[in-house]
Amino acid sequence: MIAVGTDPFTQQIISFETNLVPLDGGSSQLKTSQVYDWRLEGEPYPGGVTFKKPRDIPLGRAVSLALYSALELPDLSCPGSACRYPQFVSIGTTSTCQDVTALVQENCTSANNGIRSEVCTFTTPGGFDIYGSSSHAGMWGNLQTRFNTTIGSRNSPYDTKLLRFGVGRFPSETYNWTEGKLIYECTFELVALEYTNWNITNATIHPGSATPYHLNFTDSDPAGGPSEINWYTTTDPAYSHDRKFGINVLDLTHISAVLDAAVKSGSSNSGNNQGVQAFLAESVNLALYNSPDIPATMKNISAAISYRMLGGPNATITEVPVLNQEIVIAIRWVWISLPAALVIITCLFLLIIVYRTNKQEHLIWKSSLTPLLLSQESYPVLNAGQKPLWTRTYLKARTAEVVNHLTK
Repeated sequence: MIAVGTDPFTQQIISFETNLVPLDGGSSQLKTSQVYDWRLEGEPYPGGVTFKKPRDIPLGRAVSLALYSALELPDLSCPGSACRYPQFVSIGTTSTCQDVTALVQENCTSANNGIRSEVCTFTTPGGFDIYGSSSHAGMWGNLQTRFNTTIGSRNSPYDTKLLRFGVGRFPSETYNWTEGKLIYECTFELVALEYTNWNITNATIHPGSATPYHLNFTDSDPAGGPSEINWYTTTDPAYSHDRKFGINVLDLTHISAVLDAAVKSGSSNSGNNQGVQAFLAESVNLALYNSPDIPATMKNISAAISYRMLGGPNATITEVPVLNQEIVIAIRWVWISLPAALVIITCLFLLIIVYRTNKQEHLIWKSSLTPLLLSQESYPVLNAGQKPLWTRTYLKARTAEVVNHLTK
């Protein structure tokens, strides 16, 4: 009965599975940038000619898409079923946003001459002035609310902070529109990024994590590199890769300009001196206004820039093995325990039979169902005219005769 119950499970011992195995001659190119320099061919060093052409033209497009949550992933391709990328590092950017709504200083003015209007200035702890306004026309009952950003400049050409700004949103559609305000101070910063657990499966990129490490500016290049490159190092003890990174000053300026254009609301004025009249002429940045999570949108933008920087013109190329799907025969060793247990149980029962037979002084006999199922075949072992008598004494004697018959 045990054998009948376990037999179907023995089919699980051997199975045909699809495994990933290295593809002979196949590799995926991983690009990383220790130095990001989009100097055009024949472009003179700074000091002579003013740079007028954009550096990395697709960068602006990538940032615009990220603003609408359409993040462009790195330019990775895998000519096989899967690619598993080892941990790698590259220069990149990161963003941080702090909710300062409860810390802003509010200054509002209002008027009511046919149209009730209110204009407010919200000054953040970092010194950014965020402007908001509403107006209610008695004829139409139309309430307008505003979203605005105020952008501050970088502290110095060598600062790792690409852009700092205050950003505010006023989504309320009531007379108390300021109660629904949400104001952040955000910073984009140049960092070293450590990418972990990135892979591609069936042509789909599965992003892993990207851990940022702070960079410190170093004014001199021990290797004697060109002066238009800003060099940075990271001193974080948890960082275990090459600590030196560089970026062209013009690329640094270009990235800051792209960020400035992406987050500001459309006014030709920027900085902390922006006036109320200039604000009233602004258009609303609908992408940020409709963003359900402003810090997440900023992280999208910084990730888009970092992915562009991975494949810079000075990128280092690493060949990563490609895996392909193949059908293989697999042995599930755990399932062997079932037939092994059956053999052990059989041996145990045999020992019990031997022990009980010996204890009861029974004759040893060969196991067979023939005497029971085919009694007529066992008659020849009896005397003529003798019929089986199913008594203990008779069975003991008959067992000896049957065993003798079957073992001849």
